[in-house]
Amino acid sequence: MLVDLSTNHAFQKVERLQIHLPNPLSADVEDFITNMGFRFEDDVTTVLKILSEENSSPVTPFTLLSLHNVSKDEFIKIGDLTMVDAYTTFPSNMAQLLQNMKDELGVSYEHSCFIAFKGEKAIGVVMPHIEPDTAEEGRIFYIGVIPPERGNGYGKLLHQHALHLLQNKFNARFYIGTTSLHNLPMIHVFQDNGCTELKHYRIYKA
Repeated sequence: MLVDLSTNHAFQKVERLQIHLPNPLSADVEDFITNMGFRFEDDVTTVLKILSEENSSPVTPFTLLSLHNVSKDEFIKIGDLTMVDAYTTFPSNMAQLLQNMKDELGVSYEHSCFIAFKGEKAIGVVMPHIEPDTAEEGRIFYIGVIPPERGNGYGKLLHQHALHLLQNKFNARFYIGTTSLHNLPMIHVFQDNGCTELKHYRIYKA
């Protein structure tokens, strides 16, 4: 049953609202949503990977340093580079993304922010964490490789390293990943690292 939220006083007080709907979506529901003032944002896929001993020790060329070992300014600088020419629906700068993560996770967010180094060269950033209000659901808030290092398979290896951290540092039993269906590099990373597709959905924002 479709409900007209425009008459709901609580709804009217919300500044920004995002809804996730199954994909494919019927024409009637899509018309209703757009008539309510929502605009289509993206088509998204969600994947699952069970974390087990067989994938607990990845061989990667990276050293990961968290915000306890590197400055916030350095993290933001490298993070901003990873967003250049990358497909993302995230905020366009790392400072805002960090704030979003802090708002969601609280002060513990610093444990989840890593720069990946190969030797002394920064390769990218990754932000693994436990989903709030869960004990064992691992997530990756953001993952990105700087432009000069793309095309070397580093995204796959960095994702593997993040899964290792989720299992061994954060005690996650499984990983849930989400990305746009248009983000083909990340789709390939999911496939290469043995993730199983769960569902597709459409995102609308108002």
